[in-house]
Amino acid sequence: MSIDFTISSQLAADLAGKVDPNEASKALAYLRSRKDGRALFDYLQTIEQHGKAVIRSHQTLRYYQEMHEAFKHHLSQFQDNPEKMAETLGWAIRLLRYYRAVPDYQPNYTTQKEKRVTRSEAQKIPPPVGPEVGDVVTGQIIRLHNNGAADVKLNRLPDNFVGVLRKADAKGRRSGGIRGEVIKIAEEDGTVYLVLKPVKRPKE
Repeated sequence: MSIDFTISSQLAADLAGKVDPNEASKALAYLRSRKDGRALFDYLQTIEQHGKAVIRSHQTLRYYQEMHEAFKHHLSQFQDNPEKMAETLGWAIRLLRYYRAVPDYQPNYTTQKEKRVTRSEAQKIPPPVGPEVGDVVTGQIIRLHNNGAADVKLNRLPDNFVGVLRKADAKGRRSGGIRGEVIKIAEEDGTVYLVLKPVKRPKE
């Protein structure tokens, strides 16, 4: 794995609330198919300059303009390493979906048109299989975000389940094992986010 997590976080913060993750995923698919970083920038520039001929939605064109600007700023350094560019962009897109599914932890970019999941709605979204609110799960802290929250790789659950520690609960933690109670569940495009509250291991 050759992800630059710092760049991914910065890119996601720049795109949050401005770009639909599904459109960003199309750009990622193009990059992976061409395996050429420069080709991605040429592709985005072509859409930005001539996209009106094939893309009728002004909002979609705006997405590509935002992506082109943000990609040039954050990903130009990886033009000669398309694999690293793709993995870094892929993680940024994952963060975009995460911010949209769990808006409490989104960076300071907001939009009235952005699809949000309210606290009450999110708690009503059941995962296809897996823990429910009130259950206790275990995992490993794998990533701290710039906003103070943390990602947790969960034990004995499919890869589409992601644990989330709130800023207050992640404070002072850098890595290592975590045992947490599920206090909220949100789902976005097949990824299930479990917001966790740390709990102590019961005494034997």
